Amino acid sequence: MFKEYNILCVDDEPVNLDIVTEILHNYTVYSGIDALNAFDILDKIDIDLILLDVMMPNIDGFELCRQIKDEDKTRDIPILFITANDKDEIILNAFECGGVDFIKKPLNIIDLQQRVKLHLKQKSTFIIDKQYCFDNKTMMLYKDKIIIKLSKSEQRLLKLFISKINVPIDPIDISNYIYDDYTREYNNKTIRNLISNLKNKLPKGLIENSYGNGYIYKCHPNTKYKY
Repeated sequence: MFKEYNILCVDDEPVNLDIVTEILHNYTVYSGIDALNAFDILDKIDIDLILLDVMMPNIDGFELCRQIKDEDKTRDIPILFITANDKDEIILNAFECGGVDFIKKPLNIIDLQQRVKLHLKQKSTFIIDKQYCFDNKTMMLYKDKIIIKLSKSEQRLLKLFISKINVPIDPIDISNYIYDDYTREYNNKTIRNLISNLKNKLPKGLIENSYGNGYIYKCHPNTKYKY
């Protein structure tokens, strides 16, 4: 159901990795036993969320968290700490080094599943306004929690605009991003129709012509980022 989300679990105990993988069977879970293993996975896979043990040999969870947050590619990945030690100092360190949540061992199945679901939703959801939101991962547009049907081209176009808020985008760049076949002849009418269709499904005034520079997605006053 949620296989499109990639989760990295780092723990030096294989049995703990197996337990987490079983609990989160609806997701794609990658297992790492140490910092070196973790960064190897992060270099190859786009990870959406990290579950991190605290007590590990050589580099502990806190230091690994700091190193992850120091890298441009990985700094925005939410990190949830998992440990049997719930002393105040440990909990404080978990948040101070960049963690977003703290889960105590032994793991409660429902607790872990719901916390992971919550943080993935917060990471991927782009709030357009009080009614509209867009899930960057599934590329689904919602109005009042009801799905608004978008074509694949409209999904890709909206994702492109959201990634370049208040930045003019040339129609040719839009065409190259939307269509996988780069040999396809650029057609300005096709782009205009695509943008017109998308505008009709969004709040008014979000996408406008940027004279001489193509089109621009203007930040809505109620826009919030959740990455």
